Amino acid sequence: MLAGAAAIALLIGLACGLDAGRMFRPSPELFMLSTVEIDRLRMHADQGRDDAALDRLRRAARHGNLGAGHAAASVLLARHDPAQVREGMQLVALAANENDAPSQYLLGKAYFDGVGGGAGAADRVSARTWLMRAAHQQHRQAMYLLGLIYKNGYGTPVNEIAAAAWFGKAAELGDANAMFMLGNAYQAGAGVRQSSRDAVRLYMQAAEQEHPLAIQTLSYGFRDGSLRLPQNERQASEFMLEVAHALQHPTPVN
Repeated sequence: MLAGAAAIALLIGLACGLDAGRMFRPSPELFMLSTVEIDRLRMHADQGRDDAALDRLRRAARHGNLGAGHAAASVLLARHDPAQVREGMQLVALAANENDAPSQYLLGKAYFDGVGGGAGAADRVSARTWLMRAAHQQHRQAMYLLGLIYKNGYGTPVNEIAAAAWFGKAAELGDANAMFMLGNAYQAGAGVRQSSRDAVRLYMQAAEQEHPLAIQTLSYGFRDGSLRLPQNERQASEFMLEVAHALQHPTPVN
């Protein structure tokens, strides 16, 4: 374990342009940063632009802490400085290659969004590769994004069956966005058999997580009698009021 951590530390240090001879010796305090502490440092580095917090995450990453590497990378990739973005890509790639699912997702999303491509160009093939690796480790956001990739044909032919399958896997793990998209698939019969009953069930599940579009869809269903729902103005109004509330507490976009 310690040998592996030292190897990761050396690779990360070299990726960040460090002289191997000047690298820190393994520090239990840095290597054993808790998840709570890593998250606190990430928030300070991100929202507070606290460079001291970012540097501490970097140091922990150099000692083989994959969680710290992922956190530092997420901060750096959100910045507009090209050198910091490159460093972020190096950090997250190293963690991803150590089979860290959150880092695999972050790397895949960076390629998908064009952060990792040359001149800001999206690399949808690399994106799909890394997202697939994260999804096979039950990363629900990676599953959801793969659903979008296959539904819209991003870097691959449109495949409604694959899209519905990935939305289904993410929905089973509680992803509200995936529940909504799978509900749409059932309502349209896209990649799955058409079933308004299943569509409503999924919209209801997403609505329980205050997903605005799911709540709005149910409101329209009661208003118009669509989705095989009974027309009910009172129910429609109540759901529409819930939309306003949900918009104040939006479901995170993957």
